[in-house]
Amino acid sequence: MSEYERRISLALGVVLFGLLVAMAVLGDVDPAALSLAEGVGAAAIATGAVAFLLAGLRERVVVAGRTLEWWQFHAVGFVALGVYMAASGVADGSVSRLDALNVVAGLAFAATGGFRLRSGPQTTDREPSMREVAVTVVGTMVVVLLVTIAMLWFPA
Repeated sequence: MSEYERRISLALGVVLFGLLVAMAVLGDVDPAALSLAEGVGAAAIATGAVAFLLAGLRERVVVAGRTLEWWQFHAVGFVALGVYMAASGVADGSVSRLDALNVVAGLAFAATGGFRLRSGPQTTDREPSMREVAVTVVGTMVVVLLVTIAMLWFPA
């Protein structure tokens, strides 16, 4: 399963890097005016993008004499993505359903990454079937659609 997860990591890294570039280009934010939560979120998304890209591109990386495997970067990417989501939930200081959803989802992503760091890589080398890939993709699209509808119907 490692090759499949590495491809997913590469795709996530490209998407997060694109999001980071889009925020930098389209946002007219003064860096001195960023709140702590926004700064933490920006650093987390940059860390997540780099971690996912490294996990997708390299099998292992030697850092300060220690060999780090791709799955460790993959897990760090999930933790960083979770920190970004949680930070974006508390960045504006208001309390809404969407903010609470962001914080809860962020904590879930961070917990998933932490669990993967502690448990190590999966031991099964079986590649997922096309049906499993299709169910994952369609399920993800349905969740994104439902969250978007919830954000439109229940603003702040």
